[in-house]
Amino acid sequence: MKTIPPSFSRRTSRNSRGGWTLPELMVAVVCGIIILSSLMLICTFSMRSYFAIANYTELDWKSRNALDVMSQDIRNMDTVTSYTTNGIALVGLDGSTVSYQWNSATSAFNRTYTSAGGTTSITALLTNCTILVFHVYSRVPTNSFIFPDTSSDPSQTKLIDVSWRCARAIFGSETNSESVQTAKIVMRN
Repeated sequence: MKTIPPSFSRRTSRNSRGGWTLPELMVAVVCGIIILSSLMLICTFSMRSYFAIANYTELDWKSRNALDVMSQDIRNMDTVTSYTTNGIALVGLDGSTVSYQWNSATSAFNRTYTSAGGTTSITALLTNCTILVFHVYSRVPTNSFIFPDTSSDPSQTKLIDVSWRCARAIFGSETNSESVQTAKIVMRN
């Protein structure tokens, strides 16, 4: 018959109880906290990135839509009737009028269209615009390829330059959430 040494038999009976010691429990809790805090940071970063991308996408879509509407309107108009750095009004050959006006107090960029029959519609093209600027030029450049400014006589305008910046806050801060657009649109008529 084999005999088991007393030291070996004590270890086996002690390990068979299955309890954790205080240092083992503390190490497990610290490891768990590190893993959970890492997961929370990753989730927070991912959510912030997702909202930033969604914000960029929506701002870009609205800017492209506004530019498409403006390009179509301006190309079909005949004469610029009034001009300021944050607004412009045009009239078409058929008597219809369109005006674009940026309100710095509300940060809205609006389009007002009046058909030849007198029906008026007002559309908000952009919101959250922090900057919007119009410039008007003659269509024919000088010999040094510079377009002459026609702000003193808007009726001579054939080239309209428009630039804007729209921004929106992500989680209360305005960091990395802007859309900048600039275009030169030539009137065809």
